[in-house]
Amino acid sequence: MNMRQLTAFGDAAVMLEALLHATPYPVLFVNLDQQLVAWNEAAQALFHLDEAAPPYLIELPGGEYLAQWLKDDHGLAEWTPAEDRRFRPYIELIGGADAPHGWVIFLRDVSETHRLVRSQAEYIRLISHDLRTPLTSVVGFTSMLQQTLAPDNPQQRTFLGKIQSGLTVLTGLLENIQDAGRFDPETGFYEMSRQPCDPGEIVRRIVKSYPMPADKPDLHVHLTIGEDVPIFSADANMLERAVSNLFDNAVKYTPNGRDINVEVQRMGDEVIIAVCDSGLGISPEDQQRLFQRHSRIVRQETKKVKGTGLGLFIVRSVALHHGGRAWVESELGQGSCFYMSLPIVGRAARQD
Repeated sequence: MNMRQLTAFGDAAVMLEALLHATPYPVLFVNLDQQLVAWNEAAQALFHLDEAAPPYLIELPGGEYLAQWLKDDHGLAEWTPAEDRRFRPYIELIGGADAPHGWVIFLRDVSETHRLVRSQAEYIRLISHDLRTPLTSVVGFTSMLQQTLAPDNPQQRTFLGKIQSGLTVLTGLLENIQDAGRFDPETGFYEMSRQPCDPGEIVRRIVKSYPMPADKPDLHVHLTIGEDVPIFSADANMLERAVSNLFDNAVKYTPNGRDINVEVQRMGDEVIIAVCDSGLGISPEDQQRLFQRHSRIVRQETKKVKGTGLGLFIVRSVALHHGGRAWVESELGQGSCFYMSLPIVGRAARQD
């Protein structure tokens, strides 16, 4: 239905009033001086507004955030006026950029959605915790069973090897499910523990101890750690999980006989961790969604690669928790480089 068809319903002001009355979410009309000139019943209830003395936006509870949002256009940032209330603001300039009259602010209530997501995350956390105990027991007894096999029965060892391989995959999947839930910047419950740590040593240990798959005996891994990479305050556990996922991805998607390059360098006030594979590369369209939860690129060449699509989501979450970011640079047929930046806290110098 276009605007011309809407005239069949009568005067525009009458239609606007009906629309605002039917909308369950707060709506604010603000002039160029950022003073409220109109609002609906939902906004009235939320802000306790007085028509006799229309306030300025900055005078509202949380108005300072909303005023800043008008200037900086924070997009999908959420506003939390109370512990149990969350709103996602949307803004539209009235009159257009050539002849602006003010703004209309629509506050979408996402409180219930947030509670459902938190409840789901807690459920996954409990299930993952309950699964870990029996899985750990199975892994332990399988390892003991390997020591009791007869040396002249290679078939038993082959079967046991497949069981252990499957358990390794299950353990990795369970760890990623747990990490994705607890590290999530929006719904996670993980409490960071910042301590002085050496990112170069963390990366070196993970690369050196990684169990290379039997079907890729000729992967060439090159590790470079800058001499000026400092020890700084970070959560070592989170960094280990992020780097493990980056390197695991590189091993999965690099064909046997090709190279994986891992670098840790200091650039200004940041430490940059880069893991570059020699795989098929990623199209610009797919790059935009790679770091989303459960996002995987489906290809005929890599359909046998197992995963939950959580690895890069964990990398991004860890970077955000540290005030950094994660990104990818890639071209189809040229491999991919994944980066994680970590701001250096203070002026920590390398401790030899």
